[in-house]
Amino acid sequence: EIYTLSLHDALPISIHPALVRSAHHHVDAYDTGDNRREALRLRADVTGIAGRYLIQIRAHDLALIALHASLRDALEIGDIQLAAASVSSQAWAMLRQGRLDEVERLSITTADQIEPKMSTATPDELSGWGWLLLRAAAAASRNNRAAEAREYTRTAATAGTRLGEQTHDLAGHKTFGPLEPQLLLAEVEMLDDHPDKAIQIADELPRGVGRTDTSSWDRYHLDIAQARLRLGDADKATNIMTKLRQTHQIGRAHV
Repeated sequence: EIYTLSLHDALPISIHPALVRSAHHHVDAYDTGDNRREALRLRADVTGIAGRYLIQIRAHDLALIALHASLRDALEIGDIQLAAASVSSQAWAMLRQGRLDEVERLSITTADQIEPKMSTATPDELSGWGWLLLRAAAAASRNNRAAEAREYTRTAATAGTRLGEQTHDLAGHKTFGPLEPQLLLAEVEMLDDHPDKAIQIADELPRGVGRTDTSSWDRYHLDIAQARLRLGDADKATNIMTKLRQTHQIGRAHV
């Protein structure tokens, strides 16, 4: 029997190797039909998760192997949105390797290929396209191309606006909505030495649209703390950092 998989199940890392082995077993067990298609989808999903975990522990080469495998399976079954999520994660791994030109080129080329029609786009389509643009922006901003990075984030914001609210567990277990482009834009402004603009973005964040994932939210607050410090407001910077520390201390206490 093949089960659906969600990151919200909070699966322990220790069982991921067993999940990968099980996914391989299911693909080998079915030659044709809906069962094989679902087995390939599940394996693409599992190897995608494994790749993202390997990025987090800085095993970037292994992560790319897993993500390439995820992409192959997704393309075999024609699951374009799962394939886009795999490419987006590949771009993240390559970004952490400093391959900035490659990341921007890969992300924009893929985004151009899957650009959705806004009037009929599904949340998965909007997320896949939007995240690729944000990967391109992250690379461009680190490559002294702030103007291009701003344009990518503004374009991605059209997808977030179309969604209207934060949407979770999209293809590849992504979260996307109105917040992600704005959070990335604050990072772009910090990298371009404009802490004042980062603070302005913070003041204008969309309200009442839901929550993003914890890691994105924390990175954004680190950017804003740095912006406050560079503008001479050490007290506000300290308050931000203190709240982050308290939040995660509380989180550890409940584990």
